Amino acid sequence: MRNLFSQNSLGNFTFGNLDSLRLDKPNAATLGLKLDNTDGAAHFTARTLGFYMSDVWQKTQNFSLTAGLRLDMPGLTNSPSQNNTILAALKRNTSVVPHNVQQWQPRIGFNWDVTGDQVNQLRGGTGYFMAQPAYVWLSDLYGNSGVNGYGNVSCNGPAVAPPMQNAGGALPANCLGAAKTPAITVNTVDPNLHFPEVWRSSLGFDRRLPWDVIGTLEGMYTRSVYNFYYQNTGITPNPIGADRNGRVLYGDITSATSIVAPTRVKDANGNNLGDVIDLTNTSTHDYSYSFTAQLQKRFSNAFEGSFAYTYGRAYDIWDLTSSVAFSNWSFGRSYAGRQDAQDLSPSKWDTPHRFVASATYSFKTHTDLSITGFAESGTPYEYVYGSDMNGDNGSANDLIYVPTDTHDPTQIQFVANGGTTPAQEADQLDAFIKGHSCLQSQRGTIMKRNSCRTPWTKVMNLSARQSLPTIKGQNFLLQLDVFNFLNLLNKNWGAQDIGSTNSPSLLTRVGWVQPTAGQPLKLINGAQPTFRLNTVNQFNTQNASSNYALQLQLKYTF
Repeated sequence: MRNLFSQNSLGNFTFGNLDSLRLDKPNAATLGLKLDNTDGAAHFTARTLGFYMSDVWQKTQNFSLTAGLRLDMPGLTNSPSQNNTILAALKRNTSVVPHNVQQWQPRIGFNWDVTGDQVNQLRGGTGYFMAQPAYVWLSDLYGNSGVNGYGNVSCNGPAVAPPMQNAGGALPANCLGAAKTPAITVNTVDPNLHFPEVWRSSLGFDRRLPWDVIGTLEGMYTRSVYNFYYQNTGITPNPIGADRNGRVLYGDITSATSIVAPTRVKDANGNNLGDVIDLTNTSTHDYSYSFTAQLQKRFSNAFEGSFAYTYGRAYDIWDLTSSVAFSNWSFGRSYAGRQDAQDLSPSKWDTPHRFVASATYSFKTHTDLSITGFAESGTPYEYVYGSDMNGDNGSANDLIYVPTDTHDPTQIQFVANGGTTPAQEADQLDAFIKGHSCLQSQRGTIMKRNSCRTPWTKVMNLSARQSLPTIKGQNFLLQLDVFNFLNLLNKNWGAQDIGSTNSPSLLTRVGWVQPTAGQPLKLINGAQPTFRLNTVNQFNTQNASSNYALQLQLKYTF
């Protein structure tokens, strides 16, 4: 396999405002440097072997039992290059990767016609299940070993971020003022890593009610057996202290305008390592559960419909939202405690409420028309700072402290933002907090991960299927799917005010002050940040989901 993801190969530059962009003075830069003379792609091979056996035991006419056992053996079949610096400093060999993983998955299920007349049915099962391995999650090991491919160099802070090159110009080779070879980002892995796997159990009861209505009650419980866990092992494993709000710190400041400089692990020559994103399995287990109630009825040979409601919750440690290790580490979990903590929080896929209604009508012309509408709870998210606040070198994973009083300078301080005064920014932040119950309820604390939620999603889809004449036993079906059907009828209908599932940056740090006389300007001694308030347009209907989409397909069966 070949995966070319030359991340930041043209540079990734962040500017504080339009003036700094005009002057080409970035606040931060990430430089993707080529490390060798290859094409820069991750070249690797992998194999997935699967073995499965099952049997059905029909104990009686009304009761059947199905049991099965599956063995999956995914693995990488070649090795990345060895990074001797990382091996000496962290005892992690970049050339040793999961080669021969064995994941056993037993499962069992039953179906019981309780009364023997197809009026009451009890069904259920339990077992272990693993999805197809997503090897893209491991391709970083080959492209970011620190020896081959590309290496990312982080230059955080105006004092070290180099100017952005002109179009077609050469990328800067290092941070400003850096005399040594740059410390680059490296990816490592536990050689005993297992791919994501869950234990899932379900129990359902179906009953034929009066008027030939089928009622269903079903419960499901899922618990992770293995899941991925990322950690930046290039920074100190032990926090150096906490800030004035209780945020755990992995670095501190050196001046009133400095970044929070991470306390880094040293190599054998006493030089700082860069970020080292290590992939292992979690020790705490994610879990989810759901309860569904459904009614179905076939009104005639031509018309049938159903309605269902599901209540469910999902909790996890990490939201795997990216194919890149550094992005999964940066954006998959916002936190304020220890980096190695494995605390459960609501998942990005947590959906407490979901309603689904559907109907299908079959015409005599062999035409089927189906309409499905669903409404579900929005996606969880949280608010973060637009800069690193704890010294882990992540600029978008620090949960904000929600002040009880935005005008209290001991809790939060602002600097002018263009024509907006600090007092006006305090007013705006206070109004913003009051307008969001998830923030209002967390005043005086560092907010919790995924404790806010986007608005409900409400969509209606339509599907039309036309069976075409059979030709010598060959069957053809023409199908047209219309997603967000209401928007097709009227451009003002079907708008999805879904917002962003990413963590919006509400505050950007500008500098530091020490409110306590005689204390050093250090976070562990109570130094306080000063901020600019960001304009957050979190919810709007200017997104692809607010527009209808058409899909036409021709199906052929033989």
